[in-house]
Amino acid sequence: MMSDSPRANSLVSAYRLLALEKFDDKGVVKLPVVDGTNFKSYILNILPGQEIPPHSHTGYEVLLIPQTGSATLFSSDAKPVRLICGSIYTDLYGIHYGLRNTGAVPFQVLVILVRAASHE
Repeated sequence: MMSDSPRANSLVSAYRLLALEKFDDKGVVKLPVVDGTNFKSYILNILPGQEIPPHSHTGYEVLLIPQTGSATLFSSDAKPVRLICGSIYTDLYGIHYGLRNTGAVPFQVLVILVRAASHE
């Protein structure tokens, strides 16, 4: 059984993402998971109807890994994409996009930001 936080002196650090399932009627809840030398990660908890406005993650490549529920990734530059559990999604470097819970149940997604290699 994994703990809610990493254990010292273990082979790997394990994090229970469902332990970070916290929602708020006032807005999206963002909770940190773990940061490394070239990455950072957090959980987004989004109730039905809530959304994150379009934005970008300059200097990072993004991995989106839905944990519960489903949501819609949207942008003015492309067709919307439905995010579902059991899949992993990556963004194209520098695209502005937003995320909206268009489902009937709460949505939780693990976001991993990996520092992009220099494009020189």
